[in-house]
Amino acid sequence: MGKSLITAAIVYTVIAAASLAVLPPGAYEELREEAPIVVTGEVSADTVLKDTKDGEVRQFEVKIDGVERGELEAGDVIKVEYFIPDEEPDGPGGIRGVTVGQKYKLWLQPTGDEGVYESAAYGSGLEALK
Repeated sequence: MGKSLITAAIVYTVIAAASLAVLPPGAYEELREEAPIVVTGEVSADTVLKDTKDGEVRQFEVKIDGVERGELEAGDVIKVEYFIPDEEPDGPGGIRGVTVGQKYKLWLQPTGDEGVYESAAYGSGLEALK
């Protein structure tokens, strides 16, 4: 009985750890499809809002030049918040940083603060354009 309990605990731990590691196949594409806002624009600034014990809360500013979906319009300037952890997360990662002057396609959702958004698809919510 003791060995079966230990074996069950090990199996549970391995399955639980694996389930946190990544989202299932197609999940990022589905999140992109469900994003309420899809835009293109150029990043004009990227700043640290605050340092935490686990990483940095950052915010970049984007001037929108194209709208595929959502209530935004070309010419709008929005802010996108993201978090860069000190250590890589076990689960899906977020935006890993942006380049000022680079144009991106963004899949976003509102944060609740006026003019502030966040990725709707973790790290897949941002794609550099040529």
